[in-house]
Amino acid sequence: MLMKKYRRKIFFALLLVVLQIAGTIPVQAELLVTKQEIRVGLVSLYSGKETLTIYNNKLGYGYCVDNVFLQEAVLESSSGFIFTPVNGYFIAEKEVYGSYQAALHAAEAYRSLGVEAYPGSSYQCCWHVYFGNASKYMDAERTVKMLKDITGKKNFEILDENNYRVLLTGSFGTLLIDVDEQYAYPQLRPLTAYENGVYCVNMGTRVYRGRIEIGRYNSSSLTAVNIVPLEEYLYGVVPSEMPAEWHEEALKAQAVCARSYALIKAGYKNASDAKKGYKIVDTVSSQVYKGYLVETARCNLAVDATKGEMVCYNNKVVSTYYFSTSGGRTESSKDVWAVDFPYLQSVPDPYEHNASREVWQKLLTLTEIKDCLVRQGIVLGEIDDLSVSKYSDTNRAYALRLKSGKQSITLQGTTIRTVLDLYSTKFKIVKKDDVPDRVSVLSADGVTAGRISEMYIASAEGVEKASSGLSQYIVKSADNVSNYPRTAPKEEDELLFAGMGYGHGVGLSQYGAKGMAEAGFTYKEIIEYYFTGASVR
Repeated sequence: MLMKKYRRKIFFALLLVVLQIAGTIPVQAELLVTKQEIRVGLVSLYSGKETLTIYNNKLGYGYCVDNVFLQEAVLESSSGFIFTPVNGYFIAEKEVYGSYQAALHAAEAYRSLGVEAYPGSSYQCCWHVYFGNASKYMDAERTVKMLKDITGKKNFEILDENNYRVLLTGSFGTLLIDVDEQYAYPQLRPLTAYENGVYCVNMGTRVYRGRIEIGRYNSSSLTAVNIVPLEEYLYGVVPSEMPAEWHEEALKAQAVCARSYALIKAGYKNASDAKKGYKIVDTVSSQVYKGYLVETARCNLAVDATKGEMVCYNNKVVSTYYFSTSGGRTESSKDVWAVDFPYLQSVPDPYEHNASREVWQKLLTLTEIKDCLVRQGIVLGEIDDLSVSKYSDTNRAYALRLKSGKQSITLQGTTIRTVLDLYSTKFKIVKKDDVPDRVSVLSADGVTAGRISEMYIASAEGVEKASSGLSQYIVKSADNVSNYPRTAPKEEDELLFAGMGYGHGVGLSQYGAKGMAEAGFTYKEIIEYYFTGASVR
């Protein structure tokens, strides 16, 4: 293959990069030293695509190696830049050119002979001229023969098919991104400001700071990756994860947690890997990240005010998990992921007020539950019974047992929430004929059992009968909160999942952080409360 035959020249190109990093800047390339950048897979909108478009009119094209971005070409296109995955057998001239302009001039010379030709890059400082592609090898052989006859040259090679090549087109012309698993995709940086002096890459629906890399990563489709400075990445994370109007101390706590999480999960890496382009994504699977257009002055200020600060335990940065709502008490990592981290322990969550999912209910039939299992690839017959076989110390379902005849399976931890699409694992299962709001009350006459819906409750307004308009009653204890549904399902095959909280429950509660901030706690106090034994540094 062409790439492998030119490793010696690539070695010298890499040696040139080392010299450039040492302080010698070549005339043909602009040296851009980048610090603390991460790679984010933009999978929410720009993954699995047959085509992707960058809508800027002017981009810098180059490669990033060892935290250094070397711009090798300037591309201008009034119609934007369109990326398309391409397959088949390509023909390439064996000559290696040191720049885009040199390869472009060579391609123009071929075109003057009536031959369709265009430039392309295989790696840093390695440019070639390419001649179309063929679906069959014999067709590629005929093209090579034609090229030899027309030009009188013999330096042409047929490239094998792979799952990496991408064609870039625009009003500037055509350019082949010729990649294999050993090397890297080029990166594109904006050369004109988007607005307010901020340089961004315009992907259409969303706009991103930093640079964009579009590759296939051994796939048939395209995915966009944002290479962005860590602090600027946080500008797009904080307002995506927490309402911008919340208290500034809560926003700062969110910024520090998001920074630590990104560092641990993504690492400081901005050079490409053709096999796997990213470690974190822009969805709830990592952290929600929506780029430049969602930025707000308040959230940016929270990021800037905590610049570089991380959550540490024993002088090491740790994974700072967070979630929306605990439902009264956070969960320990060992009861969710079966890994016991000392800084991810369960703590009471007394400041969590008016949360979006303080209580919730979901009614499912046994058939619907079976369908949920099938969608996750779990095969089980008709479900006869379902019950929580083990609760954690915080009253979350730790193990859920499902029976079908003589067969049974057990779901554990976050799998329960994923399979059944529940807001959290802090729930009770209510069946037909259950009395879900029955409690035991200690009074002057001893312990009395009864239904909350039939009791009188002391409140700030005095003593009044429990409301009949509530779906669930909430009872607070010294270190937790419990929920009691008011009614039960009406059919035998129905199950009511009545729960509290939203998310996995490990780490920082966002609504709890909001409540603590409003109560006067600083962002450091908030973080150090939720992450046992940790500190902000």
